[in-house]
Amino acid sequence: MRGQTDGAARHADNLAGIFAALNGETKQNVLRVFGGGNFSTFKSALVDLAVAKLGPICAEMQRLKDDPAFIDGVLVDGAGRARAIAAENMACVKDILGFCCSWAADYLQQASHYGLRSRARAFFSSASAATLLPCSFKAMLRFL
Repeated sequence: MRGQTDGAARHADNLAGIFAALNGETKQNVLRVFGGGNFSTFKSALVDLAVAKLGPICAEMQRLKDDPAFIDGVLVDGAGRARAIAAENMACVKDILGFCCSWAADYLQQASHYGLRSRARAFFSSASAATLLPCSFKAMLRFL
Protein backbone atom coordinates (compact mmCIF):
# COMPACT_ATOMS: atom_id res chain seq x y z
CA MET A 1 0.00 0.00 0.00
CA ARG A 2 1.82 3.07 -1.30
CA GLY A 3 2.04 6.70 -0.35
CA GLN A 4 1.49 6.57 3.39
CA THR A 5 2.73 8.69 6.28
CA ASP A 6 3.55 7.15 9.67
CA GLY A 7 0.01 7.74 10.99
CA ALA A 8 -1.52 6.33 7.83
CA ALA A 9 0.82 3.34 8.02
CA ARG A 10 -0.43 2.57 11.54
CA HIS A 11 -3.99 2.94 10.28
CA ALA A 12 -3.28 0.61 7.35
CA ASP A 13 -1.59 -1.90 9.67
CA ASN A 14 -4.68 -1.88 11.91
CA LEU A 15 -6.97 -2.39 8.91
CA ALA A 16 -4.74 -5.22 7.66
CA GLY A 17 -5.15 -6.89 11.06
CA ILE A 18 -8.93 -6.55 10.82
CA PHE A 19 -8.91 -7.96 7.29
CA ALA A 20 -6.74 -10.88 8.41
CA ALA A 21 -9.03 -11.65 11.35
CA LEU A 22 -12.17 -11.53 9.22
CA ASN A 23 -10.63 -13.65 6.49
CA GLY A 24 -8.92 -16.17 8.81
CA GLU A 25 -5.41 -15.50 7.58
CA THR A 26 -2.22 -13.85 8.80
CA LYS A 27 -1.56 -10.14 8.58
CA GLN A 28 1.67 -10.92 6.68
CA ASN A 29 -0.37 -12.70 4.00
CA VAL A 30 -2.73 -9.72 3.68
CA LEU A 31 0.25 -7.38 3.31
CA ARG A 32 1.77 -9.72 0.74
CA VAL A 33 -1.43 -9.65 -1.34
CA PHE A 34 -2.23 -5.93 -1.03
CA GLY A 35 1.24 -4.52 -0.22
CA GLY A 36 2.16 -3.04 -3.57
CA GLY A 37 -1.28 -1.80 -4.57
CA ASN A 38 -3.40 1.25 -3.95
CA PHE A 39 -4.90 1.77 -0.54
CA SER A 40 -8.33 2.33 -2.06
CA THR A 41 -8.27 -1.17 -3.59
CA PHE A 42 -7.47 -2.64 -0.18
CA LYS A 43 -10.21 -0.61 1.54
CA SER A 44 -12.79 -1.75 -1.03
CA ALA A 45 -11.79 -5.38 -0.46
CA LEU A 46 -12.02 -4.84 3.31
CA VAL A 47 -15.52 -3.34 3.03
CA ASP A 48 -16.69 -6.23 0.86
CA LEU A 49 -15.25 -8.78 3.28
CA ALA A 50 -16.74 -7.02 6.33
CA VAL A 51 -20.19 -6.92 4.74
CA ALA A 52 -19.93 -10.60 3.77
CA LYS A 53 -18.82 -11.69 7.24
CA LEU A 54 -20.79 -9.31 9.45
CA GLY A 55 -24.00 -9.11 7.39
CA PRO A 56 -25.33 -12.50 8.53
CA ILE A 57 -24.55 -11.60 12.16
CA CYS A 58 -26.53 -8.36 11.85
CA ALA A 59 -29.41 -10.22 10.20
CA GLU A 60 -29.50 -12.79 13.02
CA MET A 61 -29.40 -10.05 15.65
CA GLN A 62 -32.33 -8.33 13.97
CA ARG A 63 -34.26 -11.62 13.80
CA LEU A 64 -33.70 -12.16 17.52
CA LYS A 65 -34.71 -8.59 18.36
CA ASP A 66 -37.93 -9.11 16.42
CA ASP A 67 -38.79 -12.29 18.38
CA PRO A 68 -38.77 -11.47 22.12
CA ALA A 69 -40.74 -14.64 22.89
CA PHE A 70 -37.84 -16.73 21.58
CA ILE A 71 -35.38 -14.81 23.79
CA ASP A 72 -37.67 -15.28 26.80
CA GLY A 73 -37.87 -19.01 26.05
CA VAL A 74 -34.07 -19.28 25.89
CA LEU A 75 -33.77 -17.44 29.21
CA VAL A 76 -36.40 -19.63 30.89
CA ASP A 77 -34.73 -22.79 29.57
CA GLY A 78 -31.29 -21.62 30.72
CA ALA A 79 -32.61 -20.65 34.14
CA GLY A 80 -34.20 -24.08 34.57
CA ARG A 81 -30.98 -25.87 33.64
CA ALA A 82 -28.94 -23.60 35.91
CA ARG A 83 -31.42 -24.14 38.76
CA ALA A 84 -31.08 -27.94 38.40
CA ILE A 85 -27.28 -27.76 38.54
CA ALA A 86 -27.38 -25.32 41.46
CA ALA A 87 -29.85 -27.52 43.36
CA GLU A 88 -27.39 -30.42 43.28
CA ASN A 89 -24.52 -28.21 44.40
CA MET A 90 -26.58 -26.55 47.13
CA ALA A 91 -27.72 -29.94 48.44
CA CYS A 92 -24.08 -30.93 48.81
CA VAL A 93 -23.22 -27.63 50.51
CA LYS A 94 -26.17 -27.94 52.90
CA ASP A 95 -25.18 -31.53 53.75
CA ILE A 96 -21.63 -30.45 54.52
CA LEU A 97 -22.65 -27.39 56.54
CA GLY A 98 -25.44 -29.19 58.31
CA PHE A 99 -23.16 -32.00 59.44
CA CYS A 100 -20.36 -29.66 60.31
CA CYS A 101 -22.51 -27.18 62.22
CA SER A 102 -24.45 -29.86 64.11
CA TRP A 103 -21.13 -31.38 65.21
CA ALA A 104 -19.88 -27.98 66.33
CA ALA A 105 -23.12 -27.25 68.21
CA ASP A 106 -22.83 -30.55 70.09
CA TYR A 107 -19.23 -29.76 70.96
CA LEU A 108 -20.10 -26.28 72.21
CA GLN A 109 -23.01 -27.58 74.25
CA GLN A 110 -20.84 -30.21 75.94
CA ALA A 111 -18.03 -27.70 76.52
CA SER A 112 -20.45 -25.28 78.18
CA HIS A 113 -21.92 -28.09 80.28
CA TYR A 114 -18.49 -29.02 81.63
CA GLY A 115 -17.37 -25.42 82.13
CA LEU A 116 -14.96 -25.46 79.19
CA ARG A 117 -16.51 -22.55 77.37
CA SER A 118 -13.21 -20.66 76.99
CA ARG A 119 -11.44 -23.78 75.65
CA ALA A 120 -14.19 -24.33 73.06
CA ARG A 121 -14.06 -20.67 72.09
CA ALA A 122 -10.29 -20.86 71.64
CA PHE A 123 -10.57 -24.00 69.50
CA PHE A 124 -13.16 -22.57 67.13
CA SER A 125 -11.22 -19.30 66.87
CA SER A 126 -7.96 -21.07 66.04
CA ALA A 127 -6.45 -21.39 62.60
CA SER A 128 -6.41 -25.18 62.93
CA ALA A 129 -10.19 -25.26 63.29
CA ALA A 130 -10.55 -23.07 60.23
CA THR A 131 -8.49 -25.48 58.17
CA LEU A 132 -10.14 -28.62 59.56
CA LEU A 133 -13.73 -27.48 59.25
CA PRO A 134 -15.35 -26.43 55.98
CA CYS A 135 -17.63 -23.78 57.48
CA SER A 136 -17.41 -20.70 59.66
CA PHE A 137 -18.40 -20.68 63.31
CA LYS A 138 -18.24 -16.94 63.90
CA ALA A 139 -21.99 -16.77 64.44
CA MET A 140 -21.80 -19.54 67.05
CA LEU A 141 -18.90 -17.88 68.81
CA ARG A 142 -21.02 -14.82 69.54
CA PHE A 143 -23.11 -16.97 71.89
CA LEU A 144 -20.15 -18.26 73.92
